[in-house]
Amino acid sequence: MVSWNTLISAHARMGQMRKAKELFHSMPDKTVVSWTALVSGYTAVGDFTGAVEVFRLMQMEGFEPDDVSIVAVLPACAQLGALELGRWIYAYCNKHGMLGKIYICNALMEMYAKCGCIEEALQLFHGMSEKDVISWSTAIGGLAAHGRAREAVRLFEVMDGEGRVMPNGITFVGLLSACSHAGLLDEGLRYFDRMKEDYGVEPGVEHYGCVVDLLGRSGRIQPALDTIRG
Repeated sequence: MVSWNTLISAHARMGQMRKAKELFHSMPDKTVVSWTALVSGYTAVGDFTGAVEVFRLMQMEGFEPDDVSIVAVLPACAQLGALELGRWIYAYCNKHGMLGKIYICNALMEMYAKCGCIEEALQLFHGMSEKDVISWSTAIGGLAAHGRAREAVRLFEVMDGEGRVMPNGITFVGLLSACSHAGLLDEGLRYFDRMKEDYGVEPGVEHYGCVVDLLGRSGRIQPALDTIRG
């Protein structure tokens, strides 16, 4: 069984889903690990419909999802906007005591935020007894994406003030995007400068993109062009 599952996972990770599927259907017996390997593979190659279909078939065959299979399928729900399945997964996790796990809550938050349900995402966030940088980044980015930019900036300040979790590059993408959409030019430039100086985060092309957008929305076209050239 371990050998079969390892082969399926290996082919899935290399994007060879046809071979992974052939191996899967050739197995004399299957476990939830086998099904999860297939779900993860479909999600990784961007076949989100395939991932959701395999997840549903797994349940129809009588296999109970575990935390790994849930984390594997939630990104597919987020990309497809499959809110009904996402809410079922939340109820399932709540019933089986999985909401105490940070990575489960993070995946559920991202699903809710990308499906347009930012309030549900925030409710999960505020109910978490422990949060990591992914938790904070997901909440900040979700608020920014839903036009609640000033709330996103305030949430970053709370994170920064607590000092328990250090922001990373993804955190700053959400923060700079929020500043751009709220027209917070001075704040955005200040946060960009602090990225490397205070937090040791090297700016990437996505951060420079946010700065260019911030300057452009503020009518600072020449500084935006200078940023691109630099």
